[in-house]
Amino acid sequence: WSSDVCSSDLDILYNEGNRQFRNGNLDSAIVFYRKSVDINDKNVDAWYNLGGCYFLKNDTKNGIEAWQEVNALSPNHPLDRDQFQ
Repeated sequence: WSSDVCSSDLDILYNEGNRQFRNGNLDSAIVFYRKSVDINDKNVDAWYNLGGCYFLKNDTKNGIEAWQEVNALSPNHPLDRDQFQ
């Protein structure tokens, strides 16, 4: 990831994605999670939450693609679509 972006910037993007998700703003949450993984493609939690948002929007293709990233980065990470009901 880019050296001119500090970890607190990544935390801000990821945390804002979480806040948008909690507020029911899935489209905004997707934008923030996407920005987070665009900067740091090793952020398993951002990939996981991004996939969950896509599943909630019935966008199975993008949800699966995001969770394939989770599986590649952390093969033992649980993938639970029920968490995103």
